[in-house]
Amino acid sequence: MSAGKFDMAAPPVDMPAQDAPYTHLYYFATPHIPRGRPGQFQPAVFTALLDAYVGGLARCAAWLVPRARPDALIWYPSTIFLEHPDENFSEYVTAKACGEALCGQLAVHLAPLRLITERLPRLATDQTGSLTGPALQDGAGTLRDALMRAADRG
Repeated sequence: MSAGKFDMAAPPVDMPAQDAPYTHLYYFATPHIPRGRPGQFQPAVFTALLDAYVGGLARCAAWLVPRARPDALIWYPSTIFLEHPDENFSEYVTAKACGEALCGQLAVHLAPLRLITERLPRLATDQTGSLTGPALQDGAGTLRDALMRAADRG
């Protein structure tokens, strides 16, 4: 078993061959998520987030398919903001919704490859750390639990 990291903007064409095909891809790519301005959708911010959450996912899936077992799993974390919008993160929520839509399309077109998306709560991360603001879920514990659920389904 091995794991690796690579730039989702340019998946490596010369990554060393594996002893066995890949079985999982956990898609954690994210740029800085800027706080938006209520009522002022910012196309440039949306474009950057869209590239990370949709374009990057598409590039990684295309890279994975010829190197993976046919029933490999791609796990895509999404956000609870799709169910509970925050007016300060319209660009982020819209890009994540597009990522979920892409997961649905890839699940159909790349079957039997499996895609699982899960909407996670606000997590304590390097981006969300603050002395004030809402209470945040433990990032490591929440991700561990989500990945265990994904493993049970996969």
